[in-house]
Amino acid sequence: MRVYLIRHGQSYQNTNDLRQAISVEDFRRLVADSHSSELTPTGIEQAQQAAAQLATLGLTQLYASPYLRAQQTAAIISAAVGLPVVTINALHEVNPLIPPVLRRNRMRSLGSLYVRGYLHQMWPHRPESGETWWAVRQRIAAVWRDLNAEWRPSNRPALVAHRGFIWSALRYLDDLPGWQVVRRELDNAGISEVAQV
Repeated sequence: MRVYLIRHGQSYQNTNDLRQAISVEDFRRLVADSHSSELTPTGIEQAQQAAAQLATLGLTQLYASPYLRAQQTAAIISAAVGLPVVTINALHEVNPLIPPVLRRNRMRSLGSLYVRGYLHQMWPHRPESGETWWAVRQRIAAVWRDLNAEWRPSNRPALVAHRGFIWSALRYLDDLPGWQVVRRELDNAGISEVAQV
């Protein structure tokens, strides 16, 4: 069995300048609105190119994150491969945490806030603060187990998700007996591939 993990095409949120100064409150709003970021014209073109590649692979199932950019990418792929899109909430992005110790009125670069947010996920914290990397790994293990129970050896499923989810899934699959990561491609509309061995 081959499984394809496709990152969504470029979204408007992907075009943000990581060097721009932003307040913690503006960063909080940016993260909260992440689910509704649409594909750019470039992202649509990237999704069309990925769809053309995927159309040659004989896909049997197509799953997608509920986030708008993933849904738009999956719709383009769906039209090319003739499969319906099944939305799975657990394929959502790994959103950075907003560390509570940051002074709200201080401006910081958008990139530094993302780095701090992802690093903050490495330490235990109150569950209402969001997912730790351990919780992300548990989410991936659960969705992989559930989907794998549905799949047959002849299946070729595709999952449209996000960089953080795909990166974490590939790390998880590196350690999972019976699976081999064949290709890692985390750029927008990149196609990663794993094989059952």
